[in-house]
Amino acid sequence: LGSYAYAMLLFSTFLVFVPILFIFYKNDAYLFILNIFRKIVKIILVSIPILVAIVIFGYSHFYAYFTGDYFKPDRSKVVTLLEYSPSIKDYFMPNKYLPLQITEIFKNAGSSLKSIEKVVFIGWLEIFIFVLFLVFYKNKREKYFIFSVVLTFFILTIGHMSPETKMYLPYYYLHKFLPFSFVDEPARFFVIFYLFITIGIILFLKQIYKNDAKTYLLLLIVTFLIVFERLPLNYWMSPIFNDRPYVKVVKQTQSTAVLDIPVSYEN
Repeated sequence: LGSYAYAMLLFSTFLVFVPILFIFYKNDAYLFILNIFRKIVKIILVSIPILVAIVIFGYSHFYAYFTGDYFKPDRSKVVTLLEYSPSIKDYFMPNKYLPLQITEIFKNAGSSLKSIEKVVFIGWLEIFIFVLFLVFYKNKREKYFIFSVVLTFFILTIGHMSPETKMYLPYYYLHKFLPFSFVDEPARFFVIFYLFITIGIILFLKQIYKNDAKTYLLLLIVTFLIVFERLPLNYWMSPIFNDRPYVKVVKQTQSTAVLDIPVSYEN
């Protein structure tokens, strides 16, 4: 609850996802809305404690925003836009920030900037099975719906500017409007992007599933290969122990606070 960006990410996802849902499942969506109105009293009663909790935990944000004291760093510089924009190769090769076994093996295969904002590796097996889903899955409406969601959120995740061509991308313009203006790191939409790739993979595997030894062997191989793709180099998955620069900054700060957290006003 401490980061407004996650709330705005959820709201932004809702604004993008709902129109796609209505395109493919209009009748089901209307029935869902009717059921909401029928149970509106119960929904309001359940929502009240949630809203109270949001107000309590988000009071400082709301107060600062409405009193004009809210500070939002300027992240419009080209170098920052490029840092927050994954390269296409990051979807196919693990970024150096992610210490996996395959990252070490293929560390010279790509030269993308090492950054947590570029950790959007899909997985080779996942890509292969998702392509099979797009080609062979029989329910066309489900297939086109999932593909539309994946494509839309892929356009969001690639960020503000292409690292290869330095060309502004759709999210650069979308970011000028609420609630997207509060989501500076568009790679966070990767969660939704990858979620629907996973749904497509599960639906395809469910379609070809048969209660026999061959199917069990196939599922075992798929599981093993996915786990192999994600094997880490260490028990930690991100460089969280590099705290010396932060300790240095805190020592130089004239403060009596129990905990000082350095803030970068540039990035």
